[in-house]
Amino acid sequence: YLNGIPGAPAPAQFFSQLVWAGDTAYLAGQIALDPTTNKLVSGGLAAETERTIDNIEAVLAGAGLKLADVAR
Repeated sequence: YLNGIPGAPAPAQFFSQLVWAGDTAYLAGQIALDPTTNKLVSGGLAAETERTIDNIEAVLAGAGLKLADVAR
């Protein structure tokens, strides 16, 4: 997923949004970037948290996964 997943902010240079290792997907580094502007959202902690979760959901969806598939 080096070219980016639709609906999620573009990954920083040299980073991947999601990496598969066998049948396990790993993702990290999602922050509150608006995928259309690639800028941090305004509105404080609540808005940033919501945008971060939306970004995680977009990356998961790009891999055919959902939040229900996540383990911590």
